[in-house]
Amino acid sequence: MIVETLINEKYQVSSIKYSVYKKEKIHNTKYSIRNTTIIDLGAGTGTVIFALADTLYKKNKQTKLVAVEIHPLLYFLMQVRRLLHPYKQHIEVVRADMFSQDFWKKIVHQNKELIIYLYIGTTYMNKLKKHLSKLAPKTRIISYMYAFLGWENMLVLKKVASQHAIYEYRLDK
Repeated sequence: MIVETLINEKYQVSSIKYSVYKKEKIHNTKYSIRNTTIIDLGAGTGTVIFALADTLYKKNKQTKLVAVEIHPLLYFLMQVRRLLHPYKQHIEVVRADMFSQDFWKKIVHQNKELIIYLYIGTTYMNKLKKHLSKLAPKTRIISYMYAFLGWENMLVLKKVASQHAIYEYRLDK
């Protein structure tokens, strides 16, 4: 469900309840990910970024993927996985603090079309809001499990399947 949301693929609707805001059918809108960079903040062992890389590799897409992790062991594991992956030329693994100004200057502001994915708790999400709100319009932010408080007006899609939820935000809303 997460990979499909990131690349906006079709998936089985039968198990997903939609709650769409702003009277738009955003889930039927195709986003082009051709010149897009997808950044996974707090990537851990790279579960999402490498699943996404597998899908993009099979579809012969040329999307840049960036996995950001501060923990040295998790960073090392992702570097090893990257070296063994057939899509490795499109995967970048970065050891950085996602809350630092330097990270946002070096990584994020170099890319104009962004999709930011995160699976972090609400305390950390609130710390990230100041950085995320400065990103370019039309940036998509996809949060697994937790919603941003105070960003209801930018919420374009909420997907719920059993105990899981995905929130998609667009900064130009």
